[in-house]
Amino acid sequence: IPDILGLNITIPYKVAALKLVQEVEPVAAKIGAINVMKKMKGGSWKGYNTDYYGFLTALEKLEPPEFWKGKNALILGTGGSSMAVAEALSALRMKAKKVSRTPGKDELDYEKLTGRMLKQVCLLVNCTPLGMYPNILAAPRLPWEELPKGAYAVDLIYNPEKTLFLERSEKQGLRVQNGLPMLIAQAEKSWEIWNS
Repeated sequence: IPDILGLNITIPYKVAALKLVQEVEPVAAKIGAINVMKKMKGGSWKGYNTDYYGFLTALEKLEPPEFWKGKNALILGTGGSSMAVAEALSALRMKAKKVSRTPGKDELDYEKLTGRMLKQVCLLVNCTPLGMYPNILAAPRLPWEELPKGAYAVDLIYNPEKTLFLERSEKQGLRVQNGLPMLIAQAEKSWEIWNS
């Protein structure tokens, strides 16, 4: 389609889309996934990752950047969004571990999460599609009663407004935020990219 000047990419294509672009912004290259493409002069395409900026902006709505420094986080999921979240947490100097049903190197298994591990966590981020409409009765498998009271639970999902993951986290005394602040911030960043 010759008139398209840019587009957004969503799950599950953020990693695969890298093969479609001729140039990648440094942050997106470091992440290894893109969610925005921009048509450049001459017709080539450049890839960006606005999830990174969106997530940082969403966290700033909870606490200032200094608050997160040195604290521990768990990232639930290992897809394109989790890659952007991991890079954002690294920029904040947080210590983050990914949790997966099929863990790779340096990743944790849901089945092996212990209360001792969870008690050291300040932030849990759901980067999986579990709980997204229409499958609203799904949630990552966690030892809910072991979740640390007072920590933050952030879900990248915004439909429904409160996922089962957030409901259960809130019930255990965690402070919760859905994916709407991130969605808005990354959309604004996309618009800025396309109009620059």
